[in-house]
Formats: sequence, structure tokens, C-alpha cells
Amino acid sequence: MKTFFIVVLVLFILLISGIFVFLFTFDANKYKDLLVEKIEEAIDKDVKIGDVSLNFLPALSLHIDEISVKDSNKTWGDTILDAYSINAGVKLIPLIKKNIEVQHLSIKELIINIRGESSVSLKPVFRDIELKGAMTSGDIVIKRLTGLVAGGHFSAKGTLEDVFLRQHLDVDLALKDIKVSDLLPEAESGMPQFEAKLNINMQASIKGLDVQKSLDTLVATGTARIEEGVLKNVNLLNLALSKLSSILPGLVEELRAKLPPRYSELLKQNYSAFKPIETDFNIKDRKVFFQETKISSDAFYMIGSGYLSIERDLEVSCDLFIPGDLSKAFVDEVYELKYLQNNQGMITMPVDISGRIPDVSVRPDLDYAMKRLAVATGERLLKSIFRKEGPSDAGASDPDTGGSGETQGQEEETQRKPEPEEVLIRTIFDIISGSDK
Repeated sequence: MKTFFIVVLVLFILLISGIFVFLFTFDANKYKDLLVEKIEEAIDKDVKIGDVSLNFLPALSLHIDEISVKDSNKTWGDTILDAYSINAGVKLIPLIKKNIEVQHLSIKELIINIRGESSVSLKPVFRDIELKGAMTSGDIVIKRLTGLVAGGHFSAKGTLEDVFLRQHLDVDLALKDIKVSDLLPEAESGMPQFEAKLNINMQASIKGLDVQKSLDTLVATGTARIEEGVLKNVNLLNLALSKLSSILPGLVEELRAKLPPRYSELLKQNYSAFKPIETDFNIKDRKVFFQETKISSDAFYMIGSGYLSIERDLEVSCDLFIPGDLSKAFVDEVYELKYLQNNQGMITMPVDISGRIPDVSVRPDLDYAMKRLAVATGERLLKSIFRKEGPSDAGASDPDTGGSGETQGQEEETQRKPEPEEVLIRTIFDIISGSDK
């Protein structure tokens, strides 16, 4: 019995020694061709792998210095994806049999080159990626995927079905505190630049692991919240009013000169700051669509619908509203603006926003404004024709009351009912200007 235990102990020591010898003398680079073959089979792209090494502490893993992926018709200077410092936790027995089964994956840095129709590409940089999953019958179950991107972080879970053929991915994705400016090309000095923090929760479906194919087939629904939004180098309210200067020359200058300091400062700002924005959205055909989204600032708010494409093309149709107190201040200084007010006393006008970010134009509907302001001109003209002259002594003082004729006239004007011709005039111009007045 003693001899038996000695034999078992010796065999155990030999086994452990053999494993250590295997680990220390193992040339992981022999597996490069196998790794390249498996990755190329999965994504149908050219793959290049740097040095490969085997680590056994704290757990058995393959370490890869670098992986690059490109289209077959491109050079290695024009890659789709570049990943650095990759660690893949693997199982020992399959590895000895020259098979690789990954239990855990971590990537220090990942750069994805997203190319649209424009010459400028998006290159989001992902860091500290951690993936825990399992593979069953050709499917990969993503138990947990986390990482950092654009100053924030992301997390996801889902299933990748038929990884070597159909490649259908269903995933729940959350993005938190993403800096929008980090995902956009740097704007030239003085050009508009949007800064904000973005939070997203969405459910997405993707077919194919190729970057471009994934974007083409991406379908998703979700909610977004935008915080700390600032559009630098553009005052949207000032811009909208400046466009009206072609109809009312000197409008902005007159408002700046006459408005109380609180309001005139709003026109002097070289930026537009936004309150938190919340919206539902859906993604298809490489575009993010949103409906009836409210965008608010201290000086105005807009309600609009439109889309933003992966190529950064922006198309939004919206209505701009200036709050009642600010609208009243505008009307007190420039009477013609009264004809742009709605039933709630807010100056309002349709606005179109379009262009390729950062080269975006804001265009108020001047036809709408001209139609409304034509009412003011026409109304004054017809009133001058129909106006009835008052008594010749209307301006005389009333000795009995001690008041002036002007004060009495103002009281009578306030209390009197509109004359029939005034009602007729308003009806005519209501019809001309449309029922939306």
C-alpha cells in the first residue's frame, strides 16, 4: 500500500512538472495561424496578429499584442479595426489539443474606423473592454460586456446567434456620460461645436460582424437623455431674429438697444445653452430618427422631428417658440413682432435645421414671417382708409373732471367695441395669413 501511494505521488509530481514545463516552454506564436483562421472565418476580413504569448497567472490566458482587420481590397494602412493588448482566458485541455475555447476576454484599447460617404471618418476609441460569455452550439451568450468610450462608459448583454454563418446579434445596450464632442470631428476655429453628455438605453438587432454591414442592418429602439448641452459659437435666438432683419431692417440692433439688460444679454451670448433633453428614438437605414422632441433654453424652446445619420447629416423641421414674457418685451420694443405671436402670446416661427455636422445651417421660414408681417402693414393701411375722425374738441381739457381729453380718449378706446370695419379687416387678413394664426 505504501508503495502504491509513493507511485501515485511520483506520477502526480511528474504531471505537475510536465504542465509547468509545457507552460514555460510553450510557443504561443504557433497558434497565430489558428487564431487568424478562426477570426477571418467569423468576419470574412483580412486579419493580422502581433506577438502571442501564454500567461498562467493569475489564470491561464493568451496575450496578443495587436490585432488589425481590413477589407481584402485595402492596405494595412487603411484598417477597419485595431485592437491592442488583448488577453483571452482559455481552457487548458482544448488548448493542448490545439483548440481555443475563450472564457473571458479583455482589450486595453480598441479603435473602430467608421467611414461614411464623407471624407471624414469617425474613430471612436474604446478602452478597458471586459467580456464574459459562453459559447453553446455555435452561439455566443454575452453575459456581460463593459468598457470606456468618449469619457463615459458602456455595458451590454445579449446573444450572437450562429457566429460562423448567420451572425445575428440581439443586444441590450446602455451608454452613460458619453461626451458627444469626443465622437465628432474637431471643428475649425469659430465654427459651431456641440458639447453635451449623452445617456442612452436601447435594444438593438444587428446582422453581420463586419462594421459597415452592422451599421447597414442595425435596427434599434430606445430612449436618450442629453445633459449639459451647449452649442458653441451660435446664438440660435439671435440667428433667427437676424434672419428677420431682411424683412424688418435693424431688428436685432433695435432690440439690443432698447430691451432691459436681462433680455439684451440673451442676444449678446455667443452660444446656446440647453436644458436637459429627453426623447425616444429609433434607428434604421443608418439614421437615428426622433419625433416631437422638445429642446429648451432660457431664451426659447423648439419642438421638432428629424434624423441624424451616421455620416453626421442632420435634418430637423421644428417650430421655435419664444416664452411669453420675452415675447412681450420684444413686442413692446418692435410692435410688428406682435403679428408673429400665437394665441398664448409667444412669438413663434417654423425653423429648418440641416447640414453635415459641424457645417449646419439654421433657416427660419421667412415666407411664414413675411405673410404674418404683411398683415401688420395691410391692417394699418386699411385702417387709415376706414378710420372715422373723432370730434374736433376731443383733445380739449374737461374742466369738470380736471382730467385731460387724452386720458378720457384712452379710457374710451379701452372700453369701446371694435368697429365693424376693423372686424372685417382682421377677418380678411386672417384668411390671407392662414388659419394657424
